[in-house]
Amino acid sequence: MKLLRQKDFACIWCSIFFTGLANFTEQFVAIWLVLELTSDSPWSLFLGGAITFVRLGFAPLSILSGAIADKVSRKLLVTTMQWIAGLLGLLVAVLIFLDILELWHLFVIVCLSGLSRIFEMPTAQALASDSVETAHITRAMALVNGGRNLSMLLGLFLAGVLFDTFGPQGTFMVIFFFYGVAGVAPLLMKTKNPLSNNPTESILKSIWGGFKYVKSNQILWAALLVAALINVSGFTFHQTLLPMFAKVVIESSATKASMLMATFAVGAFVGSIVLSSLARNRNQGWTLILSVIAWHSMMILFSMIQIYIVWVLILLAAGFFWASTLIQIQSLLLGKSDPSYRGRIQGLRTLAIYPHAVSAALSGLMAGIFGVSHVVMFNGALGILFMLAVIIIAPKLRNI
Repeated sequence: MKLLRQKDFACIWCSIFFTGLANFTEQFVAIWLVLELTSDSPWSLFLGGAITFVRLGFAPLSILSGAIADKVSRKLLVTTMQWIAGLLGLLVAVLIFLDILELWHLFVIVCLSGLSRIFEMPTAQALASDSVETAHITRAMALVNGGRNLSMLLGLFLAGVLFDTFGPQGTFMVIFFFYGVAGVAPLLMKTKNPLSNNPTESILKSIWGGFKYVKSNQILWAALLVAALINVSGFTFHQTLLPMFAKVVIESSATKASMLMATFAVGAFVGSIVLSSLARNRNQGWTLILSVIAWHSMMILFSMIQIYIVWVLILLAAGFFWASTLIQIQSLLLGKSDPSYRGRIQGLRTLAIYPHAVSAALSGLMAGIFGVSHVVMFNGALGILFMLAVIIIAPKLRNI
C-alpha cells in the first residue's frame, strides 16, 4: 500500500479504478440491454455474445496504439480516450431518454467505445509501470489489478441496482461521470515517457521493432500467448456466460445477476490484495501455470453443480485465481521488458484480448444450441489443455 502514497502512481491508479467502474458497469448493462431487447428472438444469446465481440472488435489496432503510446504523451492519450468514451456513454443515455435507441445504435456506440479502450488500456498500464521503480513493478501491478477488481466488484453491484432502479439511461449517465473522473486523474501526474532508444523511428518500424523484441524473449512471448489463450477459454465465463446463465438458467433480475457476477469480483479483489502484500519476483512461472489451471478447474466445477451457495464459493475461488493469473502476466511483461518498449508490449497484451471477442460470440451461439452450462465446462477443459501446451513449448516459463 505504500506505493499509493506516491502521487503519480496514486493518480494513474485512480484513473484505472474509475475506468474499471465505467467498463464493468457498461459491460453488464450492454449485455443485459441486448438480452432484454431481443428476448423474443432465438438469436438472443448469440447477440448477447456479439455485443462483446463488437466491444473488442478493434483490438488488432492495439499494435498501433502501443507504438503510439511510446511516441506521444501517455497522460494526454489516456485522458483523451477516457473523455471520448464518456461522451459516447452520454449519447446512449440521450438516445434512450428520447426513446429512439435501436439495437444497431447500441452496437455502433459500444464498438466506438471499445476503440477508445484499445488506445487507453496499454497506455495506462505502461504509465503505471513508469511511475514506480522496476523492483516494485510486481507489487504495483498487484495494486493496479486490485483496483480494477474493486472497480469490477462495485461496478457490477451498481450496474444491476442502477438498471433496475433508474433504467439503462440513468446507468449510462453514471458511466459518463466515471469516465470523466478517470480522464482528469492522469493530468495531475508529473511522470514523463521513458526516453526511446530511437526517437526518430517511424511508427511502422517501431511496431516491427516491438515484434522482434518479443520474439527474442521466450518469457515475453510465452506470457503473451497465455494471455491470448485464456481470453479464448476463461474470460467468456464471467464476462459473457455468467450473465447469460443468470438471465436464462436461473431467470434472475438484473440486480441478482449482477450480485452473482460481483461474487467473482470479490474473490478477484481479495486475491489482488493478498498477492500485493506477498508479491515477490519468485516462482512467477509456476504461480501463473497453477493459477490458470485452478481458475479453469473452477469453471468445470461450476458447470456441474446445482446448489447456489456452492456456486458462490466456486466464483470466489475462480475470481482469486483469475486475479493471480493477470497479475503474473503483467508482472512478467513489464518486469522482463525494457521501459522504452512497454507501450508496444502492452499493445500486444491488449491485442491478446481479441480472441475473447471471437470466443464470446461463438460461446453465445453454442450456449443457444447446447446450453450455457455445457459451454462453461467445455471452455474450462480447453483452458487447462491450452496451459499444458504452453508448458511444453515454452520451458523457460517453468524456471522463473
